[in-house]
Amino acid sequence: MLSAKIYIQSLLPVNPGFGKFAGHCSKTEEILWINHQLSEWCALNGVKFINLFDQFKNDDNQQMNPRYTND
Repeated sequence: MLSAKIYIQSLLPVNPGFGKFAGHCSKTEEILWINHQLSEWCALNGVKFINLFDQFKNDDNQQMNPRYTND
């Protein structure tokens, strides 16, 4: 029987500064809520949660750091 390790990663931050995907760029609060729910579920179920959101956001706000994307 094969076994697999399951990892769940957070949703990434968004940044309206690029002028793309306007419908997504106002969803920061929803993204933070989903990431919190994912983290809690993982903790309860013994699944590794990888928080990429905090690594990809700007230091001074919750938006995607432009250094990591062009869209």
